[in-house]
Amino acid sequence: MKTLKLSLIFNMVWTLGAYVSGGLSLAEAQAVGREAAQKYFVADSELKEPSTNLLMIHYGQFVNSDAYSWADQSPVDGAGLSTVGVTYGLDRWSGFDVNIRVDIMNYNVGGTAAQQLAVMPLITFPRSQSKFPIYFGVGAGPGIFTQQLTNKSALALDYELLVGARFTDLYQGVGTFIEGAMKNDFFALSTGQFIGTALEFGLVFSL
Repeated sequence: MKTLKLSLIFNMVWTLGAYVSGGLSLAEAQAVGREAAQKYFVADSELKEPSTNLLMIHYGQFVNSDAYSWADQSPVDGAGLSTVGVTYGLDRWSGFDVNIRVDIMNYNVGGTAAQQLAVMPLITFPRSQSKFPIYFGVGAGPGIFTQQLTNKSALALDYELLVGARFTDLYQGVGTFIEGAMKNDFFALSTGQFIGTALEFGLVFSL
């Protein structure tokens, strides 16, 4: 069931991106196939537009999640509540964007509240400068619990996998995006693990 929910979220994000980008113009909609898509996947040297950095502000809700060996009861279903964060584009590397993502995630573990601050490098593909609406990402980094259960690690290792639809420069350098993300936390100094799927959305600013 959880695999099905994750698949539905990713399919929804993909379909939304394809539908909006495909509906921008009739001519673009008729130009399909490998040659039409190839214009988005070009070398850095072929991108003629000035390079810009993106600032993404996002909010999301966990649609399903489990916590293992975190509370007396294990697993705890639905432990993930919400996530809010900022992603900033730092640099480019080959066909990838290198970003830094800061997330604040809120949990309810067996009736006890917990909160974590996660900071991670995030690599996304293809580059935002290509204007291709669908993108994929992977990131990993440390997480610090600002609110944690007794005798549980305040330090965690976090990673996430994501697929998103991003529409930049809709109005004066401001756009929007939606993401489906799988987030996983491993406690560093005690037993405990969290895995959840979140649906996130927000604004994109071209700087």
